[in-house]
Amino acid sequence: MDVAAGVHVCAVSTGRAERNAVLVPFLGDGLSAGHKCLFGLNDRDPWQLVRGIGLPGEADRGRASHQLEKLGGFDMRFTTEANSIDGMLSVWAEAVTDSVAEGYDLARLGAEAAWWGPQLDGDATVLAEYESALNSFVADNPVAILCMYDMHDCDGAQLIELMRTHPRLMIDGLTFDNPYQLEAANIRIP
Repeated sequence: MDVAAGVHVCAVSTGRAERNAVLVPFLGDGLSAGHKCLFGLNDRDPWQLVRGIGLPGEADRGRASHQLEKLGGFDMRFTTEANSIDGMLSVWAEAVTDSVAEGYDLARLGAEAAWWGPQLDGDATVLAEYESALNSFVADNPVAILCMYDMHDCDGAQLIELMRTHPRLMIDGLTFDNPYQLEAANIRIP
């Protein structure tokens, strides 16, 4: 996957193995490139997944230096005020601002919907508004975002919104520009 500032990709998978096959290279390549790497997973032990990414010992060094960070859990950024679209965007803005202050030229955010979705407590309409807002956010910040969705957790309405709101899609390991993505002004929220 070609990753640069302004990239917003939706990766659709079926199960953790496929999710991991996308997230591990996204983070590993980021560590090797000297990017700040942040991830949010709904796993019981998310550090288990990232222990082997990159070159030998690279994940441990990234974790020790805070180049690689896990989001959520007891993260003080996720307050009850973050349980909205504006709140989530504020959390991402703070993470990117912190990354720049730490000297990184790009922040990579990889999060699965099973982890952040419950924080928005919404349906396909809220999903469309949030993902559309992320498009504006990535355009204005030194960030690349990988949104990960499991097909088992999505209904038809959500899948349509994913197609309408993401400029790039990854399905079965193939990444492509999304011809079905609508500009924010063309997304009608019922």
